[in-house]
Amino acid sequence: MATRQGVRVQIASILYAYGIGNDGISEYIEEILEEKKIKNKKKEYAYSLYNGVMKNIQDIDKVIFLYVEERLAKKVGYLEKAILRLLSYEILYTDTNKIVCINEGVEITKDLCGEKSSKFINAILEKISKHNETTDELKGTSKGR
Repeated sequence: MATRQGVRVQIASILYAYGIGNDGISEYIEEILEEKKIKNKKKEYAYSLYNGVMKNIQDIDKVIFLYVEERLAKKVGYLEKAILRLLSYEILYTDTNKIVCINEGVEITKDLCGEKSSKFINAILEKISKHNETTDELKGTSKGR
Protein backbone atom coordinates (compact mmCIF):
# COMPACT_ATOMS: atom_id res chain seq x y z
CA MET A 1 0.00 0.00 0.00
CA ALA A 2 1.41 3.35 -1.02
CA THR A 3 1.88 6.11 1.53
CA ARG A 4 1.33 9.80 0.85
CA GLN A 5 5.11 10.19 0.92
CA GLY A 6 5.41 7.39 -1.64
CA VAL A 7 2.92 9.20 -3.83
CA ARG A 8 4.90 12.42 -3.50
CA VAL A 9 8.12 10.61 -4.46
CA GLN A 10 6.49 9.27 -7.62
CA ILE A 11 5.04 12.64 -8.58
CA ALA A 12 8.41 14.29 -7.93
CA SER A 13 9.96 11.69 -10.23
CA ILE A 14 7.40 12.44 -12.93
CA LEU A 15 8.01 16.18 -12.52
CA TYR A 16 11.73 15.49 -12.77
CA ALA A 17 11.18 13.69 -16.08
CA TYR A 18 9.12 16.64 -17.29
CA GLY A 19 11.81 19.08 -16.12
CA ILE A 20 14.56 17.38 -18.09
CA GLY A 21 12.53 17.63 -21.27
CA ASN A 22 10.24 14.61 -21.33
CA ASP A 23 7.09 16.59 -22.13
CA GLY A 24 5.21 13.39 -22.96
CA ILE A 25 5.61 11.90 -19.48
CA SER A 26 1.96 12.64 -18.69
CA GLU A 27 1.00 9.87 -21.13
CA TYR A 28 2.67 7.33 -18.82
CA ILE A 29 1.40 8.44 -15.42
CA GLU A 30 -1.26 5.73 -15.31
CA GLU A 31 1.35 3.03 -15.97
CA ILE A 32 3.81 4.48 -13.46
CA LEU A 33 1.21 4.66 -10.71
CA GLU A 34 -0.02 1.15 -11.48
CA GLU A 35 3.54 -0.21 -11.40
CA LYS A 36 4.10 1.40 -7.98
CA LYS A 37 0.77 0.03 -6.73
CA ILE A 38 -0.71 3.48 -6.22
CA LYS A 39 -4.46 2.96 -6.43
CA ASN A 40 -7.83 4.38 -5.47
CA LYS A 41 -7.66 7.45 -3.19
CA LYS A 42 -3.86 7.61 -3.40
CA LYS A 43 -4.11 7.57 -7.19
CA GLU A 44 -6.62 10.44 -7.09
CA TYR A 45 -4.24 12.28 -4.77
CA ALA A 46 -1.33 11.65 -7.17
CA TYR A 47 -3.29 13.03 -10.11
CA SER A 48 -4.41 16.05 -8.09
CA LEU A 49 -0.78 16.83 -7.23
CA TYR A 50 0.51 16.39 -10.78
CA ASN A 51 -2.35 18.28 -12.42
CA GLY A 52 -2.16 21.05 -9.80
CA VAL A 53 1.55 21.56 -10.33
CA MET A 54 1.24 21.53 -14.10
CA LYS A 55 -1.71 23.93 -14.10
CA ASN A 56 0.16 26.41 -11.89
CA ILE A 57 3.78 25.71 -12.82
CA GLN A 58 4.63 29.22 -14.02
CA ASP A 59 3.30 30.86 -10.86
CA ILE A 60 4.96 28.22 -8.68
CA ASP A 61 8.31 28.81 -10.38
CA LYS A 62 7.97 32.58 -9.88
CA VAL A 63 7.47 32.09 -6.15
CA ILE A 64 10.30 29.55 -5.86
CA PHE A 65 12.76 31.81 -7.62
CA LEU A 66 11.82 34.78 -5.46
CA TYR A 67 13.70 32.93 -2.73
CA VAL A 68 16.53 31.25 -4.59
CA GLU A 69 19.53 33.55 -4.77
CA GLU A 70 20.26 34.62 -8.33
CA ARG A 71 23.74 33.08 -8.21
CA LEU A 72 22.21 29.72 -7.26
CA ALA A 73 19.22 29.75 -9.60
CA LYS A 74 21.03 28.07 -12.49
CA LYS A 75 22.60 25.53 -10.14
CA VAL A 76 19.32 24.14 -8.80
CA GLY A 77 19.23 20.52 -9.93
CA TYR A 78 16.30 19.13 -11.86
CA LEU A 79 15.32 16.79 -9.04
CA GLU A 80 15.50 19.54 -6.43
CA LYS A 81 13.40 21.74 -8.71
CA ALA A 82 10.82 18.97 -9.08
CA ILE A 83 10.63 18.55 -5.31
CA LEU A 84 10.33 22.31 -4.81
CA ARG A 85 7.56 22.53 -7.40
CA LEU A 86 5.61 19.72 -5.79
CA LEU A 87 5.85 20.86 -2.18
CA SER A 88 5.44 24.53 -3.10
CA TYR A 89 2.23 23.59 -4.87
CA GLU A 90 0.98 21.91 -1.70
CA ILE A 91 1.96 24.90 0.45
CA LEU A 92 0.49 27.50 -1.90
CA TYR A 93 -2.62 25.77 -3.25
CA THR A 94 -3.80 23.10 -0.83
CA ASP A 95 -4.88 22.83 2.78
CA THR A 96 -2.05 20.44 3.62
CA ASN A 97 -0.31 21.57 6.80
CA LYS A 98 2.72 23.67 5.86
CA ILE A 99 4.95 21.95 8.43
CA VAL A 100 4.02 18.58 6.92
CA CYS A 101 4.90 19.89 3.46
CA ILE A 102 8.26 21.19 4.60
CA ASN A 103 9.09 17.96 6.45
CA GLU A 104 8.04 15.82 3.49
CA GLY A 105 10.16 17.93 1.17
CA VAL A 106 13.18 17.52 3.44
CA GLU A 107 12.71 13.75 3.85
CA ILE A 108 12.17 13.14 0.15
CA THR A 109 15.22 15.26 -0.67
CA LYS A 110 17.39 13.42 1.88
CA ASP A 111 16.40 10.13 0.28
CA LEU A 112 16.85 11.25 -3.33
CA CYS A 113 19.47 13.99 -3.26
CA GLY A 114 21.36 14.01 0.03
CA GLU A 115 21.79 16.08 3.17
CA LYS A 116 23.17 19.25 1.56
CA SER A 117 20.23 19.50 -0.83
CA SER A 118 17.75 18.81 1.99
CA LYS A 119 18.98 21.89 3.88
CA PHE A 120 18.51 24.00 0.76
CA ILE A 121 15.00 22.61 0.19
CA ASN A 122 14.11 23.21 3.84
CA ALA A 123 15.21 26.86 3.65
CA ILE A 124 13.30 27.57 0.44
CA LEU A 125 10.09 25.80 1.55
CA GLU A 126 10.14 27.69 4.86
CA LYS A 127 10.40 30.98 2.97
CA ILE A 128 7.59 29.97 0.63
CA SER A 129 5.45 29.04 3.61
CA LYS A 130 5.98 32.51 5.07
CA HIS A 131 5.36 34.07 1.64
CA ASN A 132 2.00 32.34 1.60
CA GLU A 133 1.14 33.61 5.10
CA THR A 134 1.91 37.18 3.99
CA THR A 135 -0.21 36.71 0.86
CA ASP A 136 -3.07 35.36 3.00
CA GLU A 137 -2.90 38.30 5.38
CA LEU A 138 -2.93 40.79 2.52
CA LYS A 139 -5.91 39.09 0.89
CA GLY A 140 -7.73 38.49 4.16
CA THR A 141 -8.12 34.81 3.33
CA SER A 142 -7.08 31.53 4.89
CA LYS A 143 -5.43 30.22 1.72
CA GLY A 144 -3.30 32.15 -0.78
CA ARG A 145 -4.73 31.38 -4.21
